[in-house]
Amino acid sequence: MGRRSSLALLLLLLAIVAPARAEPPISVCIDPEPPPWSFWKRDAAGKKTGELSGFSVELVRRLFQGVGRQVHFATDLPWSRCVHDMRVGKTGFAMDIYEGGPRAAQMLYSVRYNTLTPQLFTARDHPIAVETVADLKQYRGCGIVGGAYTHYGLNDKDLDLSANGYAGVVQKLKGGHCDYFVEELEILAGLRLSHEDYLDDPEIVHHPLKDVKPPSMHLVTARDGADIALMPKLNALIESMDKSGELAAIWRKYAGDVPYNR
Repeated sequence: MGRRSSLALLLLLLAIVAPARAEPPISVCIDPEPPPWSFWKRDAAGKKTGELSGFSVELVRRLFQGVGRQVHFATDLPWSRCVHDMRVGKTGFAMDIYEGGPRAAQMLYSVRYNTLTPQLFTARDHPIAVETVADLKQYRGCGIVGGAYTHYGLNDKDLDLSANGYAGVVQKLKGGHCDYFVEELEILAGLRLSHEDYLDDPEIVHHPLKDVKPPSMHLVTARDGADIALMPKLNALIESMDKSGELAAIWRKYAGDVPYNR
């Protein structure tokens, strides 16, 4: 065998035995609160650790494991900046996103993996006559900084969006600074896991609005991004996990007796 042939054979053998280069982790934007979707585990003293947990966290890990990729959860940026980076292709995916909004055309949505229950919350001692979104326009509404309310037909002109978290919006409602706030029932139920129980607060009442479409949660990526080829595989995995009961089982693990709706 000539020298040239021996070199070619050696290169061929190296190509066969060399390990395949591992794909880099997929970066996924996450808003680490509220439970049961995502939250920081806490130590014995109740302080947040650096470990993420929750329904969506476990689901997303399993989904990308199913397509042979690891996940890096991006938690070190403000949520709006993180989603912006996803839309322009700097971050691979964002999770727990509702459909719609002004930038929806830029995003490719997975099939839904959770559907929530919209509710109107008011002060018991200050009832308001509201059955539809149109009725809300007569009253002052409160919302949370960075909250998404377009599925209620509300925007930043309709709401005071200055409350810091759910404790802040409840405080504004009880203090008479607004007449109502809107939120999904499952979110308020999930807050019980972090010892914030607003559903059982005797000063607050809630009921559904007739004309609000229940929002669903999705995994999204930029429509012209590098990761769109993964979406059909992820969709197939979500459908398979739903049919097998795996989605509902993961939900019960984190949400207890709160009903699961796909």
